[in-house]
Amino acid sequence: MAVAATAAKGAVVAIGDGATVETFNALGNVLSGPNAIGFEPQFIEAMPHDSTNPISKPTYVKNPAITFDVLYDSADTQHAAVVTSAKNKTKKNYKITLTDTGAEIYSFGAYASVSVKADPEGFNVMSVTLTPDGGITYA
Repeated sequence: MAVAATAAKGAVVAIGDGATVETFNALGNVLSGPNAIGFEPQFIEAMPHDSTNPISKPTYVKNPAITFDVLYDSADTQHAAVVTSAKNKTKKNYKITLTDTGAEIYSFGAYASVSVKADPEGFNVMSVTLTPDGGITYA
């Protein structure tokens, strides 16, 4: 059976505005990522007394940190919101929409970490790491 590869169509990363009825605004100029959207079951291992083979049981699901880069513009409202939330250690809500045919949406609250690489001869690139605080829902 032959399988034809299809191109991924990317993702949209959006940040919530924190209002009572929250509005999500896309971060412009996402350069690469997001990476590590996922669910990592954590296991405990036990060795029954009458066996030489350990057994593993899942205990909880860990959500890894999500990373991506943007072409940074300090005048961009959404870029400034990410920087401000990182500087003030403020949790924000995020949505990442995979823009393929299935269009899955991952929603979560997270704390941001940012670093900016300012290149005198090129583009300013901001690396963003979102550390989820709690679970990730997807639809």
